[in-house]
Amino acid sequence: MLTVNYSLSFNLTGFDLSTVSISGAWTANDVGLGLSINGTSLAGNSTNGSNGGSLPYTEDTGNPQDLPWSTIYAFTLNSSTANFTSHLLPGVNTLTFSVDQADNNYDGLLVDALTGSGTLKANEESGPEPGSVLLVAAGLGMLALRRRQA
Repeated sequence: MLTVNYSLSFNLTGFDLSTVSISGAWTANDVGLGLSINGTSLAGNSTNGSNGGSLPYTEDTGNPQDLPWSTIYAFTLNSSTANFTSHLLPGVNTLTFSVDQADNNYDGLLVDALTGSGTLKANEESGPEPGSVLLVAAGLGMLALRRRQA
């Protein structure tokens, strides 16, 4: 078995991680093994495409029901998906689709309608960011200096 991993990264800085949800659909040429988040498996092989979106078929060209690319499987990853929320990071995260290159030929992955959502955390500070205050102070200082020269 040769596993090929396809990954994409996204940034969750400022998000309430318990509200994050990712959904879409996928299929693969050969065997779709499952999804992982930041290296932690969300799914193994299943028989119905549940548990994080693993694909239920194997590479069996003699059976038209099992042909690669024949069906695209929907998935939703959220707080009810085992290992999902607990392994999200408050910065850059990596979602990986794993495919078994069962026939030792080229493999492929198709991901469709990939979307994500989440709620931003409320700012704990009610005032402006320190960088903004510094910029405004510098601007006001320049205005005062210009006024004195005039």
